Amino acid sequence: MCRKIDTVRETIEYNRKVLYHVPAKYKYLNHYLNSSIRDTLMAVYKFVDAGNIMVIDNQYTFFCDTSTLTHKVRRKETGRATTNKHMNLLCAIGLLKKKEQNRENENKLTEINKIFLRENPDKKYPINFYSFVKYTDAKLKWMDTRAKRLYEIGVTVGSFSYNKLAVNGCEDLAKDAMPTNNMTAPDKKAAEFEELMVTMKRMIASQGYVTRQQVQDTGFVSATELNRLFSIFKNRIEEVYDYHMPTRQQQQRFQLQDRKYIYTRKR
Repeated sequence: MCRKIDTVRETIEYNRKVLYHVPAKYKYLNHYLNSSIRDTLMAVYKFVDAGNIMVIDNQYTFFCDTSTLTHKVRRKETGRATTNKHMNLLCAIGLLKKKEQNRENENKLTEINKIFLRENPDKKYPINFYSFVKYTDAKLKWMDTRAKRLYEIGVTVGSFSYNKLAVNGCEDLAKDAMPTNNMTAPDKKAAEFEELMVTMKRMIASQGYVTRQQVQDTGFVSATELNRLFSIFKNRIEEVYDYHMPTRQQQQRFQLQDRKYIYTRKR
């Protein structure tokens, strides 16, 4: 076991050095690492290096709940949702791997979870298990390919969601990030998107433009869900419509009272 611990510390130190100097040719990986998720990943390595490590399925693994990751690892007063997005994005890229329970490890992971929740009654959420590998050049190339796919569908730290990935051709990456997520949710979002596009088409045909507020006023989904649809399907909506501040001529033609953003048909 001592040799395993020595080896994992060597891997952690190696990975830290790589993260400070990721080759420029991996531009998509660098795009995401040039954000707050690098700080989260480095904080995770510091947490692991303090001895919070075990070997499960012959992989170096650590476990933690979101509250601990937020307050003790990232050292933030608030931001559980942000922590979740950071960890999920790291897993989607491949910088970390979220372990899913299987026949071989189910009993062990379940028991660890029960002990953790019993010893920490203030924790409302179960823990997640993460594993990691050495960031060899082959792994970096693989991660860059995954990061490129995320970049091309407009994924940001703030917009990351299972549905955004799943409905835009990256469901495999979504499953790596959230292996226990509701697999029926993307179908529901796809149906809502179709209704959104029909609504926008009808309103633009009628008046030449449409605002988000006007779409919201139709009431086919809640304001929160509508905002999610505009985020999840941003690229696909922008293939058909321009989202912009109206010109002076449009403001006069459409008799707009202000210059809030509108959608119009692409020319």
